[in-house]
Amino acid sequence: MTTKKSNPNSSDFGGLSKELLLKIHDLMVKSRVLEERLIKIYKAGDAYFWIGGPGEEAWSVPLGLLAKKGQGPDYDYLHLHYRCTPTLIAMGMPMIDSIRLIMNKSTDPSTGGRNFSNHYAFPKMNVVPVTSPIEVQYVMALGTAHVQKRNNKKTISIVTGGDAGTAEGDFASSLIWSSRKGQELPILLTVQNNKWGISTAYEGQHGETNIADRAKAFNIRSRVVNGNDPIESYLAIQEEMNYIRETGKPSFIEA
Repeated sequence: MTTKKSNPNSSDFGGLSKELLLKIHDLMVKSRVLEERLIKIYKAGDAYFWIGGPGEEAWSVPLGLLAKKGQGPDYDYLHLHYRCTPTLIAMGMPMIDSIRLIMNKSTDPSTGGRNFSNHYAFPKMNVVPVTSPIEVQYVMALGTAHVQKRNNKKTISIVTGGDAGTAEGDFASSLIWSSRKGQELPILLTVQNNKWGISTAYEGQHGETNIADRAKAFNIRSRVVNGNDPIESYLAIQEEMNYIRETGKPSFIEA
């Protein structure tokens, strides 16, 4: 399967409306301001731990806007990693909920103040609990995708992760199990490659040119997008989601 390079026509903003563009911009700004506030809370000693994803708003906001939000297999499932705050803001999460979580308040709706910052869980939006072990979300997404395949309502499972975690076996398993001929799963596999692993730099563990190249070995449709461009990201995510909903087959995006 050929890896596609996205390059939308910037002169017409990809056909996106002015209202949508302003909404994307507004959500990106809110997400960045929130992340900066969380960092200040941590540095002030009012939180035990901070981990987030400032700088990934241009990718994460479009993802949240395009997800089919609701509870149960009639809607999309989201298996997110810890850099997902902008996605949840775009899906309608009140910003205060992120602050409650990092400060371990009992009013935190995700964990009741019992977990780390950005370890969200919102059953009413099919947001599966964010886990601390990296990349286990890739195999967890296979389970919900199987349910959606049986349900046949053109819904998908969405999974996000970072570049360093793709060295884990769970990531490889997701490629294998989502692409078996005749048993393909409706899953959108994504990797946000900022080249900064928690302990290992991208150049130290990857031999391929693009992580998306791995999907070609499994005949999974794949593409690389500029994750710093919200228009390109929105159009690419929209196109791949439509492809998965129509075919029931997996797709892979590296941003």
